[in-house]
Amino acid sequence: GQFLLFLLVGVGLWAFYGGGVFERPDEIFARFIVDELPPGVTGLLIAGIFAAAMSSLSSSINSLASATAYDFWAPLRGVDDDARVLRAGKAFTLLWAGLLIAGAILFIPLSRGTAAVEVALGVASMVYGGLLGAFFLAVISRRADQRGAIMGITVGIASVVLIWLFARTAVAWPWFVLIGTTVTLVAGWAGSGRGAGSDPSAGVPGARAGAGSGAR
Repeated sequence: GQFLLFLLVGVGLWAFYGGGVFERPDEIFARFIVDELPPGVTGLLIAGIFAAAMSSLSSSINSLASATAYDFWAPLRGVDDDARVLRAGKAFTLLWAGLLIAGAILFIPLSRGTAAVEVALGVASMVYGGLLGAFFLAVISRRADQRGAIMGITVGIASVVLIWLFARTAVAWPWFVLIGTTVTLVAGWAGSGRGAGSDPSAGVPGARAGAGSGAR
């Protein structure tokens, strides 16, 4: 629904400007808001854009900080006090915010001459291939386990990033999803079923008990 709305807005702007060519396509929507809409509507749209950006950023930073504090920091430090975990979460919030700002600054020189939407989709496609490959691995292979999935995602994302950074011939970003998915499937399947922990039901409470009662 969201992408359909974006496409409709793009088609509408193309029709409004008669198919004209702009030097910087990223400025088309902003120019339409500033030049064509009445002041009240312009203010509401700008406020809505900032609100949408803030909500997306805050939810992302909160998720990263919470996962880091509860899933990594607390188990490694042996902390079960919610107050201490909360304080650590606040520190991780600042850390992740700084890392995201640094990443955004890094992409400024890398994205010159490229439309903002292409940069955003290109960055997202580096990760989507690994996630999609992990889901396919779980669906099509009974051999898949947690170790293989983690290995597959890691290798899949790393391979796409390396291709993006060091490929002699530029690879268009839509290929990143296909490449990442394929590499994740192969690496995940190869890394699954090796040693302890290869049972997919391991770590699931009641999984073995349920299987035993079903057999009886």
